[in-house]
Amino acid sequence: MKVSASIYSNKEKPLPELVAELDRHHVDFFHIDCNDNLSVFEDIELIQKLSPTPIDLHIISAAPEKFFDGIEKTKPAQVTFQFEDMHANVDFPNFKNTRKGLAFVTSTPVYAFTPFANEFDYVLFMATS
Repeated sequence: MKVSASIYSNKEKPLPELVAELDRHHVDFFHIDCNDNLSVFEDIELIQKLSPTPIDLHIISAAPEKFFDGIEKTKPAQVTFQFEDMHANVDFPNFKNTRKGLAFVTSTPVYAFTPFANEFDYVLFMATS
């Protein structure tokens, strides 16, 4: 089992302090939710300077392609794209050294993943309420 701790779950602590605290707990990944905000890559670059812990990036955007350059530049360990927020016909590149996943909420039927089965390394089923 791997633990991916949400880096934005505590808005009261400065990012360097939170990174250090999570590293003391030996988390496996820093989970970063990105709700259509390109400035996320500034935080990723800072985190990568502070810690060797890999980044688990979750992109929630109708236009995920605008994040491709930032992903190529910062090389998170894995990036997951939220299916329900995407427009149709996104041409996803293969990112060097980054695993690529597709996330679905529980109300989306499992077969929705079928057309993407050969494009992604993993699927994430979001069981949040």
